[in-house]
Amino acid sequence: CVGTPVHFVVTVNPIPTVTNATTTQTICSGSLASITPTSAVANTTFGWTASASAGTITGYTTPGTGNISETLTNSASTSGTVTYVVTPTGPAPTSCVGTPVNFVVTVNVLSNPSFTFADFCQGASNSPIITGDLGGTFAFNPAVSDGATINTNTGVISNGVGGTQYAVEYSTAGCPNSMIVNVNVKIIPNAPSISGLPTGVECVNWPSSVLTANGSGGTFVWSDQFNTVVSNTNTFTPPHLLGANNYSIIETLANCPSLPTLISIVYQNCDIIVPTAFTPDNNNVDDFWEIANIDEIFPNNQIVVYNRWGALLYKSDKGNYNGRPWNGKFNDEDLPVASYYFIIEYNDNKTENLTGTVSIIKK
Repeated sequence: CVGTPVHFVVTVNPIPTVTNATTTQTICSGSLASITPTSAVANTTFGWTASASAGTITGYTTPGTGNISETLTNSASTSGTVTYVVTPTGPAPTSCVGTPVNFVVTVNVLSNPSFTFADFCQGASNSPIITGDLGGTFAFNPAVSDGATINTNTGVISNGVGGTQYAVEYSTAGCPNSMIVNVNVKIIPNAPSISGLPTGVECVNWPSSVLTANGSGGTFVWSDQFNTVVSNTNTFTPPHLLGANNYSIIETLANCPSLPTLISIVYQNCDIIVPTAFTPDNNNVDDFWEIANIDEIFPNNQIVVYNRWGALLYKSDKGNYNGRPWNGKFNDEDLPVASYYFIIEYNDNKTENLTGTVSIIKK
């Protein structure tokens, strides 16, 4: 006997597969790794485990489910990877498990923007030294408005203002990174002023005078015309050498030298010949008591002549003896043959007055 047929229905659910077209991703350290697994089977769920190629990569979790969204950091000097093994699971009740798929995230290290920038003197050459990755760009950060500019490729600063600090930023490409270094443009001191300089020609036999350099509190270097350093202090006592003596004085402040101050001191032999006699007899020879060069060497000189009783016979115009030298007369009258007393006042605050006698001789 044949019984009633019974239908047995077997539902065969598909095994899910991961259908993502791309299973690799490259990010920079500190960036987000974002993976959304997909499948053609509705209601598929995803589970995953993760592992890194090196212990220097952090930020991933394992295990996990669903979409992947994690910030990964690579503290090494080279790139590394995190591999996410994603396993698809079909819907219940069968919960068919599909074949796992590897998603590989490459985590590149940030570029190295390290550089140094030494302080420099205003107007001096300058340049940063890149100790990290090359090929970046330089800029002021914050921007400046004082006229200073920076070469974006080399970092050289032009027209930097003395006494100003600039924040220089170096930005690298690839996985971008940046670094800021403060650099100071140092002030160049003014050329020093010199006190104690003579106002005219100096005599080699005069007392030595001390010259003093005045400036901004730096150090001073005095050099002679042969570029030999003659003093490293703010004072200098020049030797009395015949002729023109040239010196340059530079002040250095915080390793920044000033422009030189140039001075010249002329020394001459100031000996003058004072005749002890002359013959005012109107023969055009020795008719005057001539003292050569006295006005040029001692521009404030004054000469007086007395007789033996102390009566004033002659007084020169100050600084102009040779314009009216003594002619052996008093009140336009010839004086007799005799010796007369004189005083030569040099009036230079350095040379003692000269006293003596001069004789009138008649032939």
